Amino acid sequence: MYLKANAAMAMVLALTAGAATAKQADTTQAVPNAPVPNASENYPVSYPGGNPPAAVTGALDADDSSYNRLTANCGGVSAVGTAVLYDTIAVTYTGTGTGLITLTTTGGDTFLTAYNGTFNPAAPATNCVGSNDDTTGVPGNGSQLANVTFTPGQTVIFVVSSFDNADQFSWTADFTGTTPVDLQSFRIE
Repeated sequence: MYLKANAAMAMVLALTAGAATAKQADTTQAVPNAPVPNASENYPVSYPGGNPPAAVTGALDADDSSYNRLTANCGGVSAVGTAVLYDTIAVTYTGTGTGLITLTTTGGDTFLTAYNGTFNPAAPATNCVGSNDDTTGVPGNGSQLANVTFTPGQTVIFVVSSFDNADQFSWTADFTGTTPVDLQSFRIE
């Protein structure tokens, strides 16, 4: 018992001394921490279909609000990201058919969450349609939500946050995808 306590204390001291550089596992907690309201930036984007929207750039900085983000795949609230800074990108689809986009964020250790219609930082699981941390093939610790489907008139709120509390950095959000085109006729000669 004494050896276990000493080993645990040594590990705590090593972590607080900065000896550990590995990213902490993203676990869930039972109750979300209350958000801190400031003035997070919101970037409205109108998406008529066809070519994807232009890239959006922003920064997570001291004037942004914070909230207790979710874990991947709209899991429970995070026990690691309990007070992450965030910005939002509100994408409103104005096309006539179904739209499809992929949003990829790069910059720092980003975490990306998508909400159908509205985002409430005090209830981070409400309306969540997808969340993701690091994505293979995305530079650094970038995040991606692939193939988000839109119906005419729908708004999806993308929340760009950090993985860890209080991290500040600039970010870029790149869109890819198009509106599917219906084939009207086809002729072979």
